[in-house]
Amino acid sequence: EMLSNKLFTSKQDAVAVAPIGSEETSNAVAAECGGYEHISLLPPHMMAPVSFGLLQAVMALSPECGGADLFEALIVGADTIAKFVRKLKFRKRLLLISDGHSEGIVDDDELELFVNMMMKNDI
Repeated sequence: EMLSNKLFTSKQDAVAVAPIGSEETSNAVAAECGGYEHISLLPPHMMAPVSFGLLQAVMALSPECGGADLFEALIVGADTIAKFVRKLKFRKRLLLISDGHSEGIVDDDELELFVNMMMKNDI
C-alpha cells in the first residue's frame, strides 16, 4: 500500500526494493566486494520513482528459502541510497521489512562502521 501511495502522490520520491532471502544475488555491494548474497534489488535494480512494474514485482514476491543476513541487507540499502543521492539534499529513509525469521549477525566494529556510514550520508 505504501508503494502504491507513492505512485499516485509522490512522483519525486525514489525507492528501491531489495528482498532478502532470494535465490539470486543482485546488488552493487556484492558485485564490488563479494558476499552480501541472497539480496537482490527488484527491477529497475536501482533507486527510481515507483512504477507499475515495480508494484507488480512487489506483488509477485513470495517467501524464498535462500539465507540472508539482515545486517547485510541494511548495508546494501544504505549503499544504494548513498550512491543515488550522493551529496544532494534529499530526505532519506531506510526501511527494513522482515518476516522475523532471518538473522542479523554483527560485531561491534561492523556496527560502528555502519553507524558512521549512516551518519556521514545523513540516512
